[in-house]
Amino acid sequence: MRVCRALQSLALISLFLCVIDTGTAQEYQYLEDLYDYSDDEESENQDWQEYLWELLQHPLDVNRLELNDLLKIPFLSTSLSQNIIKYRNSRKNISDLDELLQIDGMDDELLETVKLFLTVQKKTVPSQYVYRMKSKYEYPERDGFLENEYHNPYYLQHRLLFETGGTISGNILWEKDAGETAFNDFASYHLQYQHPKEFFSVILGDFQIKMGNGLILWSPYGQSFSPAAFPVFPGRGELIDGNRSANETGYLRGLASRVNLIRGLRMHTFYSKRFLDATLAEDNLVKSVYSSGLHRTETEKSKIGALREILWGGILEKKFSTGFIQLGAVRSFHQPTFQNSENSRIYSNLCYRLDLGEMTPAGEIALLGGKYPAINQSLYFSGRNFKYQVLGYYYHPQFISVHGRAPGSLSQLPSNRTGTAFIVNYKIASSTRLGGSAHFYRAVADPEDAVFLKRDYSIELSQKFLKQNVKLRFRQKNRANAVESSFASEQKINSLRLEQRLPVNRAIGIQNRLELHWAKPLEENNRYYGINFFHQVDWKYQKKWRFLFRWSVFDVPDYALRIYEFEPDLPGNFRIVLLNGRGYKFMTTVRWQPLPFAQFDFKYQQRYYPDLESVGSGLDRIKTNRVHEFRMSVVLSR
Repeated sequence: MRVCRALQSLALISLFLCVIDTGTAQEYQYLEDLYDYSDDEESENQDWQEYLWELLQHPLDVNRLELNDLLKIPFLSTSLSQNIIKYRNSRKNISDLDELLQIDGMDDELLETVKLFLTVQKKTVPSQYVYRMKSKYEYPERDGFLENEYHNPYYLQHRLLFETGGTISGNILWEKDAGETAFNDFASYHLQYQHPKEFFSVILGDFQIKMGNGLILWSPYGQSFSPAAFPVFPGRGELIDGNRSANETGYLRGLASRVNLIRGLRMHTFYSKRFLDATLAEDNLVKSVYSSGLHRTETEKSKIGALREILWGGILEKKFSTGFIQLGAVRSFHQPTFQNSENSRIYSNLCYRLDLGEMTPAGEIALLGGKYPAINQSLYFSGRNFKYQVLGYYYHPQFISVHGRAPGSLSQLPSNRTGTAFIVNYKIASSTRLGGSAHFYRAVADPEDAVFLKRDYSIELSQKFLKQNVKLRFRQKNRANAVESSFASEQKINSLRLEQRLPVNRAIGIQNRLELHWAKPLEENNRYYGINFFHQVDWKYQKKWRFLFRWSVFDVPDYALRIYEFEPDLPGNFRIVLLNGRGYKFMTTVRWQPLPFAQFDFKYQQRYYPDLESVGSGLDRIKTNRVHEFRMSVVLSR
């Protein structure tokens, strides 16, 4: 009898799922693919997340966009973007995005992702205003609040984005972290003017520069070696753009301009003066830039503005039908100076990219003071069923770049390293893909580390059948062994992941993931494996509501076995959460859009550690083994 009732209930649930017809978006899946190999740190508030979120809310009209608009989408190569523009111009008007399948280099899987950011609706360029507010609160409060070292326990962010007729745009951002007193502890702003015929543009305020391939200047975050989202140095739009990131160190402040000198030749100039947070040594020299942005205690507040930075330079960029070449020069001044470094530095660079059909060679060489080089070179091949990229790089031990980014990592700087990487993705059949990556690197000049060659490997198999996608992934990291009692010369850290994504219908999506980590040798544990499992349901109800539920269980006995889990969050903000210890995690997000111009998002997360009496340490300790977190976002647009 119970079995019959259970079957009847299951049938009713299945019928209910089938009659809902509102369309479940795949943006979480795409953003997770970008994040999937970026597990070197916890991360949120990335600049490209902000831009992708804007595209998801306001897709580009494929019948009006220009090449630079397409190049801002990370996964679109320059050659494919050019093919889209050529196809659009030949047809004069595209009525259905499925027409893009006729373009060389486009396939079904890529088109499904492209559809997230493009539309065929004919639109004028209206004035647009978007106000966003985010808030976060954690309960119970940490010891820092109980001891009056921390103050206001709420995280608050206010942001205003505006654009008037395609010529004037800007961004105003105020933010405070939990524990900080001032509601505008961090403020960022910029105003940009774009000439109607794109002869020139000017940015006043905070901006980012993607110079070359990132050896000297880049945005706050780099890109990982992921077979699901490459090339690592993709085509991009404007070299200089206004800052949208809440990262407190990854931008410049001042004046920047772009001028079209003659056809295909652009000159970019910029001047920046700002104060960076820094940790100083006893001799008043800079030990490191303080990048967390937390100003809660007196020690953290003492780092505010400790480093003055003045930076100016120029870039000449010549674009051809088959690529571009860049020449740049930058001078930076820091006071006080860094340890073992001069306070005034001069950089120069040469960068190129050639789009030769299926092949795209690219590279950059940068010099510090005309004698300390940093070099990267890459070759990208993109065919209909097979694509790969080979990279090589070298950073002189004396080369230092505060605003550069090393490939293969979110935040590492190009300094004292040499290495090679290989990324591949092969479409075995219409529903089967095989991908992988290999990365070999070592320090150039470090007596303890230069001898050992670090090695990272990954391989993943993706299979689609019966509407579901199943992915199997294996990764291995080889590191020098730090366990003194072991005879092994290296430590191998392995991970195996099995993942299932099932779109039940256009409104319901289900995701399951099982991940196992194991390593030998480990210093403190006889047990050498850790495990994580989560189950997620994503449900869109009509056009006003969206619900997402995730339940996770993890058992990770050693920090070396730590597992990183991508976690959907508030709009424009996606997280990588570090899992360590044994516990459970539950989260739910609710989106309510009562009107086309108003959207409200709520998130609740609970973490429970049954083996602990408290979580964390020091001022960040929480005197219980159960932590609750509440997040809220309001978006108003016109």
